[in-house]
Amino acid sequence: MKRIVIFAGTTEGRTLSEGLAARGIAHTVCVATDYGQLMMTEDPLVTVHSGRLDEGEMEDFLREQADRVYDATHPFALVVTENLREACRKTGKEYIRVLREEESGADLVAGADLRYFPDAEACAAALGETTGNILLTTGSKELHVFTKEGSLTGRLYARVLPSIESIGLANEAGLTGKHVIAMHGPFTLEMNRALIRQYDARVLVTKETGVSGGYPEKIRACAETGTKAFVIGRPREERGISVAEALRDFGAEANCEGTAGTEITGVPDAEGSTAEPQRMEIALIGIGPGSRDLLTGEAAQAIAAADILCGAKRMLAGYEEKTCYPCYLAKDVLPVLLRERPARAAVLFSGDSGFFSGAKKMRTGLAAGLEEAGLTAEIRILPGISSLSYLAARTGTDYSDARLLSLHGRAGDAGALGELLRELKRAGKVFTLLSGRADIDALCQSLRAAGLADTRMTLGYNLSYPDERIFTVDVATGLATDQLPDGSYVALLETGVPRKRVLFPLLADEEFERSRVPMTKEAIRHLSLARLKLTENAVLYDVGSGTGSIAVQAAALDETIRVYAIEKKEEAADLIGMNSRKHRTPNLKVIRGEAPEALAELETPTHVFIGGSSGNLKEILACIREKNPSARVVINAVSLETIAEINGLLSAWEREDLVYDLTVEQVQVARSRALGNYHLMMAENPVLIASFTMQVSENS
Repeated sequence: MKRIVIFAGTTEGRTLSEGLAARGIAHTVCVATDYGQLMMTEDPLVTVHSGRLDEGEMEDFLREQADRVYDATHPFALVVTENLREACRKTGKEYIRVLREEESGADLVAGADLRYFPDAEACAAALGETTGNILLTTGSKELHVFTKEGSLTGRLYARVLPSIESIGLANEAGLTGKHVIAMHGPFTLEMNRALIRQYDARVLVTKETGVSGGYPEKIRACAETGTKAFVIGRPREERGISVAEALRDFGAEANCEGTAGTEITGVPDAEGSTAEPQRMEIALIGIGPGSRDLLTGEAAQAIAAADILCGAKRMLAGYEEKTCYPCYLAKDVLPVLLRERPARAAVLFSGDSGFFSGAKKMRTGLAAGLEEAGLTAEIRILPGISSLSYLAARTGTDYSDARLLSLHGRAGDAGALGELLRELKRAGKVFTLLSGRADIDALCQSLRAAGLADTRMTLGYNLSYPDERIFTVDVATGLATDQLPDGSYVALLETGVPRKRVLFPLLADEEFERSRVPMTKEAIRHLSLARLKLTENAVLYDVGSGTGSIAVQAAALDETIRVYAIEKKEEAADLIGMNSRKHRTPNLKVIRGEAPEALAELETPTHVFIGGSSGNLKEILACIREKNPSARVVINAVSLETIAEINGLLSAWEREDLVYDLTVEQVQVARSRALGNYHLMMAENPVLIASFTMQVSENS
């Protein structure tokens, strides 16, 4: 048996190593760092060599340790690849380049603002023409390219591996503290999106690393957040093989004698022809609500023909004549398929395979795993009757005008609940999946808090089974969860006539309880909110909230906005709570205390309105900058002293490049008032409105 050495440090290297170990083939894996060694799966068949090798050391190592070398290093590690290729040539070792899949996945992203660059230097030069924060996701080795001129450093936030070496390189490049994000991937779309918003990135810099490098998730996050994507193009390699081809090579190891020092571009079998991988037929089947009577004819035939069945235990009940495996995740189903090698297999999913089903993830996971193992499969997805269509039929309901959502396992998710409430207000009819009694109780509470207590809730329990039951719930009076059997439910929520959403809800001054507490007046309030530029999922501080008019109206804009009304006076804090309940804004929380001390334990703000500072304006702004150096801020002022303080602060910040998108305007509103038979215009106090977005100075 040949001595196999893999130069790794990538997903491809780890996957190849795991595939060889699964086939009982001992081998050595070379990684550059201790962190790379930690990422390898421990196995008695795998010897890991950690540490960088220069050209001479590489040649000595290959002479002693290797017959065949797989180069699975990063596509951008051009120097390492060239050194390794040359070392194999000099030592007469067989060299095979393992390529990353060419498809980047960017072609799947609509609306992305992409710019491509040949190298880091060209990208850094182009960044000098941009404004705003920059999220670097290109690793640690080339950070010095982006910081060497110094003009970009204050705007750069670099995501690097959580290793001593990577953090050290970032520090050497001049990036420290919060400018270094030490994390290990792979990074999901949600994580990329969250980091862009957390650091208010206007540009994301990435290498074109392909699907396994998380490139599509970065580009999708940019498209969804309106962030520019600066892409360092990937070097094109034409000679080499995939991980799957490398693993297929070991089906005929004794007869596969490659030529030393060459890139293998095909994998012959013992007779010299291309080996045909074993083929499977896999059906991912939506079985409907549960009763076998509701299976489609196609699904029933696929189950009958299957050699093995996989799925949750309750779905496998009644198929004792079959070989069954109680698993329903790709990571658990794949080992079964690799071990059993069935000609036909079926994986069962409840309901319809296209309605909040795991079928899509299963298809992707199985296809990738089987390909890496050198197997091919025809994977079909078969639809079933969804629980919502079944409940609609049982209740005589038309669901063509309904919104379809799922709270299954998400009832504690404020975002999921907010989406449901928003869609229910807009459409008047929502079907949703629930996990159990606790979900029902939480949903009822949310509906009441949102002013939707008149919602008609119809619940379907164990639909299609002998103990099927359909309940109608009185949301207004609440529901004791012990009155219902526990288990999965389908819910139909109806409010009657849909409510057309007001695009900019304007609340009149008369709609607020006020007493003697100061209040931001209607016209000033609307202009201030416009200047705040609130977005979905914003976190707003209303400092010196008074009656809460700004806080309440902001919370009413969208259920996903979280508002904290900070007020030190007890009478005013009580009024804020009263106004919040009156206008049904459960996403508003009253914080009793004085800023900046009262802000310390609150979540990081994206937006801040300051209507009253009690002389602490400078300290409040310093606290905000510390919590989020990219926060959007609007300040109202009426006294000359406060106006002078604002002018001094903003003038200094402009000189230091600490703010942008700055607008300062003074507004005076006059309202008509009846005096006898006449109407006179009565002027209110002039109000200064200062709005700006904080930023980290390029000179800091």
